[in-house]
Amino acid sequence: LSHNNLTEIPEGLPPSLLILHLGRNRIAGVREGSLSAARGLQYLLLHNNRLTADGIQPGAFDKLRHLHTLHVFGNRLSRVPPNLPRRLRSLMLLHNRIESLGPSDFVNGYFLSELNLSYNLLRSARVHRLAFRKLRRLRSLDLSGNRLTLLPLGLPSGLQDLRAQHNHISRLSPRRLAGLHALGQLHLDHNSLTIAGLAPGSWQELSSLKLLDLGYNQLSYVPPDLPENLENLYLQHNRIVTITPDSFISTPNLRVLLLRSNRLTVVGTAQAAFSSLHQLQVLDLTGNPEHISIRLDSTTWAPGNGTARGHSPPR
Repeated sequence: LSHNNLTEIPEGLPPSLLILHLGRNRIAGVREGSLSAARGLQYLLLHNNRLTADGIQPGAFDKLRHLHTLHVFGNRLSRVPPNLPRRLRSLMLLHNRIESLGPSDFVNGYFLSELNLSYNLLRSARVHRLAFRKLRRLRSLDLSGNRLTLLPLGLPSGLQDLRAQHNHISRLSPRRLAGLHALGQLHLDHNSLTIAGLAPGSWQELSSLKLLDLGYNQLSYVPPDLPENLENLYLQHNRIVTITPDSFISTPNLRVLLLRSNRLTVVGTAQAAFSSLHQLQVLDLTGNPEHISIRLDSTTWAPGNGTARGHSPPR
């Protein structure tokens, strides 16, 4: 029923219905009882409509005990819909107008594993420290494209993928990343991070981190004490002026290292910094002020192709 001119959810839905696709209509609300007949519903797709927070009545989803996927992105929601289904595993709230997260917004989210809140209007001061406390099974959280200046407190310890790019984050501290031992990917590109804003020990609990994206920030050198298990480090489009012999001493397992479009020179780039990176497959130094060649084992890297050992760097 997508791509029509529906203004409300149709009546008389069969109880055997598993997937209801109502995307790209003109639906402004969900009345209590309008979905009660579709008790077996598992997927409810309401994206790109005209839904508002007041238009979704408190008991709208009460009968949907089997619903595990809810798409309400691309609407006009100013807050998280109330009384979300308890079995929900995937919740897509991106591209709305959500300004705050309260302590009870996800109180029914015990089974939630994927939550996308990207491209809303979230500010750090209006994200409650207990907003995520019930999300013990959450594995993927997308907060990109908001107005955050800090990562939220109380992030779920089981997170594996955290995306907070395209915000205004200027500082990190151990408290903000506490307990994230399972985190494998952290995307912080396109923010306002500086070296002074990275508190000592910020990365100390990220023992599983494999990918760290710090591209498009304001870093003047490689952050120290990065996680030992890191394999992908993206530092492109920063203000890095020097690479010291100890720049990568804490990250011997790097496979991909992006340093393109910084302010590196031949004199400011220590060849010894790369000598211990025996796993390195991709090294990108293109776009710096000077032509820099780095010798890796028996391979000489030349910035003409931006790669070492025959691999192409990700964009």
